[in-house]
Amino acid sequence: MKNLFDSEESYINALRIKTGGKAQLKDNVLEIRLGIIYAMRRSWKDAKTVFLKVCKDRMQTTAWIYLGLSFIRLNELPAAEDAISQANILDNTNPLSWALNTILCLKFGQQRLQQARFSMNQAIRLGIKDSMILEEIGDLFESEGLFHDAAQAYKICSSADPVNGAVLQKLGGIYCNENN
Repeated sequence: MKNLFDSEESYINALRIKTGGKAQLKDNVLEIRLGIIYAMRRSWKDAKTVFLKVCKDRMQTTAWIYLGLSFIRLNELPAAEDAISQANILDNTNPLSWALNTILCLKFGQQRLQQARFSMNQAIRLGIKDSMILEEIGDLFESEGLFHDAAQAYKICSSADPVNGAVLQKLGGIYCNENN
């Protein structure tokens, strides 16, 4: 129901309840869900704390991806690179890990442009559908003056989220600039 604060409280309360047997597995699931709630709230320090614990306890691609995202949002790029690399090692068919690697490479600048393009192509090949991540990738390519790459990201984003008028405006702006 998108009530993130109540969800957060419920997950914290559930984690406080200790049961025997399979508690560790249940705790990891609850911790991942709590971390995702923090990420949805853009509470990146809290998300980082939760995902660091989950990644220490258990190797899970989702946890490593969200840890990498938390590090990116906190501008801790070397740590983000380690987390995203670990996610990719665990599952190199996850389009989100490739998309986050694209963002990471673009944040490092022109020296990582070839890697950014490779990662973006992998994310596309694997079917990336996260419109917020795709829009961010488009924005980063556009800020580097790489309009063809930006347009590609915006097109996929508009397919994934056809009612996102802001992305369509950005795509239109690129086409207008190309024709001038």
